[in-house]
Amino acid sequence: EEIAEATVAAEAAGFGGVFLPEHHMRPDGYCPASLVGLSYLAARTSRIDLGTTVFLLPLYHPVHVAEQSALLDVLSGGRLRLGCGLGNFQPEYEMTGLDKRKQVPRYEAAIDIVQRLWDGEHVVHESEHFTVNARISPRPVGAQLWLGAASHVGVKRVARLGRRWIATNLHRSDVIGGWHRTMADAAASLGRP
Repeated sequence: EEIAEATVAAEAAGFGGVFLPEHHMRPDGYCPASLVGLSYLAARTSRIDLGTTVFLLPLYHPVHVAEQSALLDVLSGGRLRLGCGLGNFQPEYEMTGLDKRKQVPRYEAAIDIVQRLWDGEHVVHESEHFTVNARISPRPVGAQLWLGAASHVGVKRVARLGRRWIATNLHRSDVIGGWHRTMADAAASLGRP
């Protein structure tokens, strides 16, 4: 309820967005179900963007993520900013029987599948990580898929995948600035802004 009250106050004050983090099995106030939390915030607000920083995409099946996030986007009037990340907490992978060593290819496959489903494609995908034969409804009306990264390798991935980058607030500005330069250089080498 405190988060909801802060979100209502942020919207009234003219803030552009409110973003929920996600972690599991931690007693520190992190939200273990950020899409559910954002649904509540959507019902309490009308204008402010609602996002995740970050949704731990490799822990989920991308069809469910695409469906649930699309519905949240429709219900909120197109305000969802689905910020996804890898996560770095080994027990979060263990809780669902996933191998953290496979998180990067699983993450990249899920990003592609979610976006294609949002775009209205009938996606057929078979890999070590996912089996998909799906189309979703409803489709999102304004959702954006952003990527979190807190390393040079991570921001190069953001540039390669052509996404918006969510920077962390856990590092000094000079460190984040270095990552930004790496991402900008990588994007430029690919002919992207």
